[in-house]
Amino acid sequence: MHNINLFFVFGLRTIEKGHYAVRKLCSAINVIFPSKTAFRCLEKKLEHVSNKLARKSMNETASEVHKKNNFNEVIQCGVSVDGTWQRRGHLSLNGCVSVISTDTGKLLVIEVFSKMCRLCSKKTKDSISHECEKHVGSSGAMEPVGVYRIFEKSAQMRKLQYVQFYGDGDSKVLMRLKMFMVKTALKNLNALAIFKRVLAQGFES
Repeated sequence: MHNINLFFVFGLRTIEKGHYAVRKLCSAINVIFPSKTAFRCLEKKLEHVSNKLARKSMNETASEVHKKNNFNEVIQCGVSVDGTWQRRGHLSLNGCVSVISTDTGKLLVIEVFSKMCRLCSKKTKDSISHECEKHVGSSGAMEPVGVYRIFEKSAQMRKLQYVQFYGDGDSKVLMRLKMFMVKTALKNLNALAIFKRVLAQGFES
């Protein structure tokens, strides 16, 4: 029964639905639904396992990059970077920035942002003492802030130094990366411009 509930919660969270949707669906088909507390407990279990598997996968990708370059120390590599949001436009409460290795085509690191904090909204003793990590600023600023954070701790976290940056040409992101362009001779390679050039060459031939 526990596994059924767990898969049920997993399915609903995958399609971005919460406890309200559980109540609505179960009431419609006359099935007993889990309480909000039980739902949150199952969410926490899924969150723990998901984070653990994500970290393992990203560490394995970093190891693959190291093996390809045959070095144990901090090595230089190229990455493709992009940001995405839960909703279109720049009014989304949640977003993330992902970095994909150009050597392996796999995810190296992800930085997740949210403008909401459940503990802060409760206004309890725990909410006062906890260290809030919610994003303060516009939704559009999530991408440049995320890219900067990822590049700043890349050597420490993954023993990798990103020297080739494939992006979509976002000027705000490039402004954030100016320091790294000087320090590590980071090359900005506009992925859209490269794609257009390759496409044009294909039509010409």
